[in-house]
Amino acid sequence: MWNAFDAKKRTEKEPVSSGWPASGNQALVGPSISVLGELAGEEDVVIQGRVEGTINFKNNNVTIGRHGKVKANIHAKEIRVEGELEGDLFGSERVSVCATGKVRGNIKAPRVVMEDGAHFKGSIDMESRVASVEDAKRNQGGKAVGAVAAPAVRTAGMDNSESGQQKLNTGSGG
Repeated sequence: MWNAFDAKKRTEKEPVSSGWPASGNQALVGPSISVLGELAGEEDVVIQGRVEGTINFKNNNVTIGRHGKVKANIHAKEIRVEGELEGDLFGSERVSVCATGKVRGNIKAPRVVMEDGAHFKGSIDMESRVASVEDAKRNQGGKAVGAVAAPAVRTAGMDNSESGQQKLNTGSGG
């Protein structure tokens, strides 16, 4: 009888985060947990608590939940920020900052999504895509067949500087 009650209770809980499809292998740093040092692993992770140090999930997804407060550099396949983050983000595929997210740091990823209402102060570097276009040109004798230029971040305040980095300052200054 207790098992049936526990199973029903588990299915009635709201999802940890709506950011990623459920993969079955997802760790949770709960709201009452604080981590000081390096957080690393081989599964997706949702952080609802506090983390200070470094976060390395290079082949997996990292979500900073709405209640998460992180002071760390993050290396992951995909990074989603719903809470607060101070540090640099390195996404091998994508970085997303949600409307509830607050980021103070630099982003380096081939794809960046900035939802309306997101707070961001830092720079965005999407050159990893541009490098692959240059490689395609070299491999095709100077003709980029089927190559696609780096996608633009769709938001106001974009400044393409001479250094090749795209910078965004939404004025939220947070």
